[in-house]
Amino acid sequence: CSGREVNLVKYLYRFLGIYLAFLVQSLFFENLKIFSCSPDIVLTVLIILAVSTDFTEAALLGAFAGLLTDAMYGTVFGINILIYMYTAISPIPLSAASGESTQNVAYTFLKSYAGVCLEGAIIVLACIIYSAFTSSPPTIDTSVSAVSMVWSYVGEIIFNMLVLVGTVKMSDRIVKE
Repeated sequence: CSGREVNLVKYLYRFLGIYLAFLVQSLFFENLKIFSCSPDIVLTVLIILAVSTDFTEAALLGAFAGLLTDAMYGTVFGINILIYMYTAISPIPLSAASGESTQNVAYTFLKSYAGVCLEGAIIVLACIIYSAFTSSPPTIDTSVSAVSMVWSYVGEIIFNMLVLVGTVKMSDRIVKE
């Protein structure tokens, strides 16, 4: 076996470890609640694997874990990919906090990480508000024609979707500022 094949097998085992942790979490730990919170086995395995890898592999493992989580549980696709990727690469910038000359790297990373988490919270809040708007039945005015009622309903849906998209875009802008 060459060195390249050994590295490929090592990467495959790490990705399979993340996938196995995801399966264990979704099959066994989903209903296990400790103070109404279930443990995140994927995050635990991700951090253990990320500490022993390089920056690029940690980011790829985090993206893979976030993709699995988004595909299974996510209400908004993509935010878990960012959060898990930031978490996977966090040991590298946080290790810079120990030196006086490199503390700025850790502080910048923490601000960026908090921004991504805040963006996720704003997006979830926007989705909750959107579902509250769309859960109420549309008002039906029987004195107008059926075509007018359909156009009114379509206009209301488009307006609600534009508000949702605008809120998500605004959350990205707020976090960056």
